[in-house]
Amino acid sequence: MKIANMFDLRDNLAAYVDDVAKNKNTVLVLRYNKPMAKLIAVEPNTNIVIPDSFFGFMGKSGDDGVALENKIRRSLKEKDHIEKLRKDT
Repeated sequence: MKIANMFDLRDNLAAYVDDVAKNKNTVLVLRYNKPMAKLIAVEPNTNIVIPDSFFGFMGKSGDDGVALENKIRRSLKEKDHIEKLRKDT
């Protein structure tokens, strides 16, 4: 079992994943010297189903990231505007 801290794993993720996949090593991930996660190899016969909802996380509206960002900004502007109106009355 190899041990890697979070920052080293972030900088060398591809190398760690390749090592785990090819050599079936396990990597224990530490953050501030505390175990946070473990990378393990997937068995070849394992059926992994990736849900469709993972890829459609923006919802059924089909909005892209810019549209979602504009909605959030508009909401914050409206909130600020309403707070200003309440203070003025």
